[in-house]
Amino acid sequence: MKKKTTLTKMHIAPSTVRYDAVAARDSNEVGQILAGTRKRNGYSLVAFSELLRHYGVDVSDKGISKWEKGYTTPSIYQLVAICYALNIKEGPSYFTKNFQKPALLNDIGQKKSLSTKWT
Repeated sequence: MKKKTTLTKMHIAPSTVRYDAVAARDSNEVGQILAGTRKRNGYSLVAFSELLRHYGVDVSDKGISKWEKGYTTPSIYQLVAICYALNIKEGPSYFTKNFQKPALLNDIGQKKSLSTKWT
């Protein structure tokens, strides 16, 4: 007879960033951000498809277009390869609207900067 396992509450500090995967999917966050980033880097769909092949992702220009339009989504492995191809050091979280680049100043530096009057 198998012993039943009960789930216990995990003591994890809540994130300060709220993320809703359903809303992100419905608004096509990943696709929109991918399209903008690809274009800013100067890649056509065909050129980007060729670039991704160097990272082990065999996807056609039509496949990338489907990602960007939200008809399909890249797998996590494909998304990681996209990050490498586009030199996105922040990783897959870059593809969320909640993403904020890390501050260059620590908390004390940020407070000083905000309290300083710049003229």
